[in-house]
Amino acid sequence: MNTTWQPIEISSFPTSEYRCESIRGITVVKVSIVSSSNRITGVTQALELIDPEVAIPDKPVMVKPNFVTTSNQLAATHVDATRATLDYLSGKGVSQFLIAVGPAIGTPDSGFENYGYRELSNDFKIEFMDLN
Repeated sequence: MNTTWQPIEISSFPTSEYRCESIRGITVVKVSIVSSSNRITGVTQALELIDPEVAIPDKPVMVKPNFVTTSNQLAATHVDATRATLDYLSGKGVSQFLIAVGPAIGTPDSGFENYGYRELSNDFKIEFMDLN
C-alpha cells in the first residue's frame, strides 16, 4: 500500500500532529504527539489536537486500556490517562462507558483494583469487562 506521511506543524513539537493519507484515498489516520509531565494534561492536549476527527456515537463508548500484567503499574495504562479520555468524551456528550481489558498476567478485577480504575465509577457511569 502506498502511503505518505505528512508532518503538520512539526516546528511546534512537542505538540504536533501527523497525518497519514493513502494515495488511493482509502485510509486516513491522524495522530497527535504531545510532551507533558502530567498525564491528564498530555492526554487532554493530544485529544484536542484531533478533536475535529472525533465522532461521538449516541451509545456507550468502549475504552480499552492496556493491562499486560495486573501487578506492575509500569505494564499498564495509568488510570490518569484513562480518566483524561473519559473526561474528554464526557465533555462531548458521552454518558456511558465500557472499560474492557484482557491482561496476559492476572485478572481484570485485580488490575481494576490495583490501579485505581474502580474509583472512576465515582465520576462516570462505567461497566467493567473481561476480554479474556
